Amino acid sequence: MAREQRELKVTRQQVGGTELLSPSEQAALAGEQEPKRSNWERYAQRAWQYAQRIIEYVRPAQERTTLTPAQQERKQRLESERRVLFQHVDNIFDEQKRPDVLKQLLGANITIQGKTYSLDRFVGAGGYGAVFGASLDGKPGYIIKLSQTFDRDYLNKPLPPDASEAQQGSVTRARSAVVEISSLHHLDSDEPDHPFPHYYGGALLPDPDHKPFTPDRRIAAIVMEEIDGADLNNFIQPEGELARDNPEVVLNWVRQLVEAVAQMHEQRVLHLDLKPDNVMVQHADGRLRLVDFGAAQRTKFRDKETNLPEWTQKKMVLFTPTYVTDAERNQVTIARDIYSLGVVIEQLLYGKPSAEQLNDALKLQSDRAELLGKLPEYLQTVGELAKKMTVQDPTQRIDMAAVQQTIADLPTFEDAVAPAEAVLVDEEEKVA
Repeated sequence: MAREQRELKVTRQQVGGTELLSPSEQAALAGEQEPKRSNWERYAQRAWQYAQRIIEYVRPAQERTTLTPAQQERKQRLESERRVLFQHVDNIFDEQKRPDVLKQLLGANITIQGKTYSLDRFVGAGGYGAVFGASLDGKPGYIIKLSQTFDRDYLNKPLPPDASEAQQGSVTRARSAVVEISSLHHLDSDEPDHPFPHYYGGALLPDPDHKPFTPDRRIAAIVMEEIDGADLNNFIQPEGELARDNPEVVLNWVRQLVEAVAQMHEQRVLHLDLKPDNVMVQHADGRLRLVDFGAAQRTKFRDKETNLPEWTQKKMVLFTPTYVTDAERNQVTIARDIYSLGVVIEQLLYGKPSAEQLNDALKLQSDRAELLGKLPEYLQTVGELAKKMTVQDPTQRIDMAAVQQTIADLPTFEDAVAPAEAVLVDEEEKVA
């Protein structure tokens, strides 16, 4: 025992005290017998020792990271900006509260990835976000999309079985916002004929008033290029006048759409909401750009029928009925994008079907066959291709490689000039 005490005295002298010795060593050093302890007591003692060491390690690091006055000012500015967003952004989706909310948000600043933008005007709000026209250093040309608030903890784990419908909607929007950021990032390019909006940054903005052990509320913010143009709806006319009067332009637009969708699929991005509203025609050169990736998903494989994980399929709630079959509303496949693209091509050729045609499939087919017969041969080929793209059974639908090959074999009219936007008269205004 005396020898053990001498050795422990040396240890004590080396470490400068007994605080780093185990309880048994301290008891032996004092000539006492260590009391018997349960396993739980030993584990608790060990955990307390580890906690003390962590506290001693972290405290100097915190002291070294004291903010400078400039950093403190920037921190306070960011917190002030985000506090305004978190107070008002959810109410902008309520049409009754929207006018009062816009008084608070328009003119406000928002900092994303170190750049401070000004929210200049309200563009619109949909199921997956509110869109604002914005400027940077006084220069316009930016679009900022803000999501509703959501709990970040549920981004990568399933909701509990008893989750409310509001919680499910919130999580679906949050996941969609994150995928939209990822999709735009992967699709971004410096190519001059880039068919997608340029992506300038995205972030999951934290709640400045977040408290420990409470939901980690976030707002997804995306900055992208504002495209100077009009959507394709402004050019589609009800009885196929667009293809009849501008066949070369229609073929060019079909080619651009096919190339854009193929390029998107090469990056493993599925749009899942292709429709004329989400295709912009640039005023400068008449080129097409695909926009609004709020419903997009990214796949892990390139196979035609590969779906995303089960929870993603179940939370897919955004779709436009005309552009997706009933059987595919909850499916996330390349075949679904092909069908939507085929419907858009049909509308370029024939216009949007009337209510009478929708109620009479035979009349719709007869009218379209008559219109198609009056078009140039290359557009007749496009019409036959669109039929194969809109087959109801996705397993019998033409694949994207065959679509590309068919379009590649058709003539190219690079000098075709886009027509002026169609003047679409509302039926109620026409009666008045």
